[in-house]
This record gives sequence, structure tokens and C-alpha cells, in this order.
Amino acid sequence: MINMTVGELEKYLNEYLKASEFEDFTFNGINIGKRDWEIKGVITATDYERSLVDVAKNENANVIIVHHGLWWGKPYTITDEVYDDMAYLMKRDVALLSYHLPLDAHPEVGNNAYILGALGIEPDRWQPMDVGFYVDVDITVADIVAKLEKVLGMPKDVWEFGDGNVRRLGVISGAGGSFLGTLLDLGVDTYITGEISYPQWRDFRRYGINVLLYGHYKSETGGPILLSKHIEKQFGIKSQFVDIYERAM
Repeated sequence: MINMTVGELEKYLNEYLKASEFEDFTFNGINIGKRDWEIKGVITATDYERSLVDVAKNENANVIIVHHGLWWGKPYTITDEVYDDMAYLMKRDVALLSYHLPLDAHPEVGNNAYILGALGIEPDRWQPMDVGFYVDVDITVADIVAKLEKVLGMPKDVWEFGDGNVRRLGVISGAGGSFLGTLLDLGVDTYITGEISYPQWRDFRRYGINVLLYGHYKSETGGPILLSKHIEKQFGIKSQFVDIYERAM
């Protein structure tokens, strides 16, 4: 195991995930903690919950890395739930880091890379599409459902607005309904994402694009899983992914 501080890990991840290249609406990097702390172990997850801190302490880990961190949009005042979240971490000397769009888009440890990898599609065939990818294939919607069941479970919804044959597949995890224009420009006929709104559902139906929804949370577990494995392999630091929800939106 390599002796490494929280600050050194943050610097590595900022560079590896190319965090500075993203115009995000949340913070990427350390949310709370001291950069000079020596890392004992790492926990990764999709969302921050206080229960993760208890898991970390039980596993002798003092770093948590999540996809969805503490702050979104404009700066928060440190009151109520935000105060409680921060206090829970500080009282137990656990650092929290988060990476949002960089962990969606990364071609090795990203959420979308995890989905395409589970489908057995080689990375050299993927083409970038905003924070996701598209790829030319010759499969069916049913093939996708069968292959992804092993890692994501059954989709929450499958809408075959096309003919069920997949020739150009697009993947953007999380809330992916706002990318319809990009999908149309690229000629994508089938789309894997987490969730879309009802007005967006109507638009996908109108344009005949097949849609597979796996839920916002479930579609974004892959990045933290891969990142945990990467940290352990790269640095020899004990690291594990924690699925904090039995049922998730």
C-alpha cells in the first residue's frame, strides 16, 4: 500500500478525471476534510448519506468518494441538514470528496463506460456524446435488457418507440431527458438513461426513439464501482463500493 494523503488523492483524481474541463453545477473535489490526513481506506458510493460514515469507521476507512456530494447550485448556508451532514463527518474525522460530471463522462471509470462495458462493447468503438457515448451496433432492445440485468437489474421502463432493432445506441446516465436534440443530430435510435420527465417522454415518443430507463441512482452506480477498483489497483489502498439503497429512484 502506498502512503497517500487526502490532498494527494484529490490531486490525482482531479487530473485523472479531468475535473477542470467540466462546467459543472456542483463541486468536484474535496467537500470537507483535511488534505494532510493520511488515507487509511476508501469508501465509494453514488450518494452521500450519514450511514456511509458509519460504514467507513467500521471498515477503518477515513475517505468517502461519491458521485452526488453535499452542494448543488448556489452556495448553501451551513444550517439544518447541511450542518448535520458536515458535523457528522467532522466529528469522526472522515473526508468527503465528490465527482459529478467527470465521473459520468470518464471513458475508463465513468458511469456510462460501466454500462457500455457491461454490454460487451469495446471502448475503441465508442464516440463521445456530451457526458456520455454513442456507438453503432446490431442488436435488439431485448438483447440490451438481458445483458444489463446482471449489473443493473431490470429496467424501470422500456419504451420501444422504434422497431426494437438497435443500430445506433446512446448512453447518458442519470437525468438524461434534455439531450434529445443531440440524439437526433447524431441519429441515435435507442437510448439508455436513468430518468426522463413526462414532457420529454412525449418527445421521445414523437421521434420514435427507443428508451430504456434504469433509474437515476442505479444508472450511476457503475462509476463509483469502477473508481473504487481503480484506486485499490493503482495505489493498493483498501477501497470498496457501498450500495446504500435497497430500493432507489
